[in-house]
Amino acid sequence: MIRTRIPPIAADFRQAIYDGEVFIIPANAKTQGIASTLQTLVHSHYAAADALDNVHTYYDPTTLWQNLTAARQDVVTQALARQLITPLITPLFNTGSAFDVLRLRCSVHNGHLNPAAAQSYAAHRDTWFANPQAQINFWLPLTDVTPQQGFRFYRRYFDRAINNNSNAFNYDDFARNVGFQAPTRSPANAHPTNQSIIHGDKGHSFSCNAGDLLIFAAAHLHQPEANATGRTRFSVDFRVIDSQDRANGLGAPNVDNASQGDASIDYLRL
Repeated sequence: MIRTRIPPIAADFRQAIYDGEVFIIPANAKTQGIASTLQTLVHSHYAAADALDNVHTYYDPTTLWQNLTAARQDVVTQALARQLITPLITPLFNTGSAFDVLRLRCSVHNGHLNPAAAQSYAAHRDTWFANPQAQINFWLPLTDVTPQQGFRFYRRYFDRAINNNSNAFNYDDFARNVGFQAPTRSPANAHPTNQSIIHGDKGHSFSCNAGDLLIFAAAHLHQPEANATGRTRFSVDFRVIDSQDRANGLGAPNVDNASQGDASIDYLRL
């Protein structure tokens, strides 16, 4: 299911993503540069830790969250996004394409047991958050990731509908009242999730090394793993929408997305 080589023609690569293909690109000079820069930045908030994946052993949950919030604020800047992302995506997308800032994610050991985090571990499509069907997601781990620390894809549901509550999501309301990675618990309908049992598909998990690059369609149904490995996982992700593909109606199939608004209005332009 997961490919490791991008097609040589950029349009073919994007179409493969829209068709449901998932890529893991082994770490190279560009991705290692991104990982190194962000590892240093994030690690600066955890001075007592000897490795990023050990930070939970040094901090109580409250301090861990405070430091994570500070690190996220450092990462989510337009300047850093343009510096790190633009050289990576320029060969793959047309001029004028839109891309989001970097988002720092953290999956701590047994974090799924925290009731306030339950929404974050539910199966979902990123398109349910008012993201376009032409959106392509890039996910880069800052620490090595085992199948028990990442997330799983439900490939059978790529072009098959599943019951969900995306109709309750309005991007304008969400951006104004909640916002991504907010430190306070958000309303139940702020994070669209599947509302029925996933049948006939146990999901496909993966492993990758720090600096590898996972690329997939925002329309993929996927679910974070319950991390009980004793290790913390740090990763960053960002999203890209090709301007010409979207104008031409290209993108992954929309089988069940009923969200309202357009999250890409706040994206940067390539």
